[in-house]
Amino acid sequence: MSTGLAKGQGSPATARAAFLAAAAGRIDVPEAGVPASLLATARTRYPAQVYATPQASTNWVILNTHRPPFSNVHARRALAFALDRAQMVANEGGSDLAAPTCQLLPPGMPGYKPYCPFTAGSQTEEWTAPDLSRAKEEVTRSGTRGARVAVITTDQAQNFGKQNLVVAAALREPGYRVSVEHYATDNAYFSRVYNDPGHIDAAVNGWSQDYPAPANFFSALQCPNGPYCHPALDPRGRARGRRRRRDRRKRTVDATGSPGHLGGVLRALRQPEGRRLRREARRELPAPSRVRPADRPALGALSTAARRAAWDSPHLRSATCRPSRASRMRPAP
Repeated sequence: MSTGLAKGQGSPATARAAFLAAAAGRIDVPEAGVPASLLATARTRYPAQVYATPQASTNWVILNTHRPPFSNVHARRALAFALDRAQMVANEGGSDLAAPTCQLLPPGMPGYKPYCPFTAGSQTEEWTAPDLSRAKEEVTRSGTRGARVAVITTDQAQNFGKQNLVVAAALREPGYRVSVEHYATDNAYFSRVYNDPGHIDAAVNGWSQDYPAPANFFSALQCPNGPYCHPALDPRGRARGRRRRRDRRKRTVDATGSPGHLGGVLRALRQPEGRRLRREARRELPAPSRVRPADRPALGALSTAARRAAWDSPHLRSATCRPSRASRMRPAP
């Protein structure tokens, strides 16, 4: 496969213009993909040219837990129950491009299990609908009804910007007074999120995987990636990661293919069969090299500094022995 990059003239093409150019055969691949507004048209008119590839990516709402109302856990739960995730999926282009979730890891990622306690009804495996009555109960428990909430959004990426409007609507339902500040570009929006998070209460953010591992998604919440990160939690997270890696190194697979602990393997080698295997292994090992007796007087004749230098030489290090005490004590002539 070969690729060719050509520098165009004029302003950059929009996602719609790039899609139409690919449909007409003027370009091979539109970098922005298929716009959500044209997805139905693409599937109907160009079914052989449309390819959908799942992306390991998650969007979430970041909340300022350093000040009211979201310093209260019940206020945060109220938003989780009131959030219309179905509308957020529609803003992304529908079920072909997104799915509702209540957790950080995307489906298909190791460690993912369907779980959503913030939904209407009694089942907790997947999200079905907002639960406004439960959201109002949580606001009442928090004592924050009527509190002011500052939300920001971007007008450049329409689908992403609309998600913040869904968040604002969800916060108004249980009784918060919400203000929405618009930014013309995504750069201005994220600059405010990361450089001035103390004056924002809620904003939508997200993460796309850098490498296929669950830990990569949790790194998005650590400092400095997370605007509301907690410096005291980062060392605990790193320590937990080290413990998990250490546990994985200790585990192995026994002869039956089931997980086993390295200690179990060592205990098995202490049995008679293990002793027999060790004896056979020792017989097959080459004998260690030794310093020839004729070399020892020469070593003893060296000064202290020279002996250290000689011992540090690769030849003598590989000999796996050192001069005897008598030779070390022998004075130089």
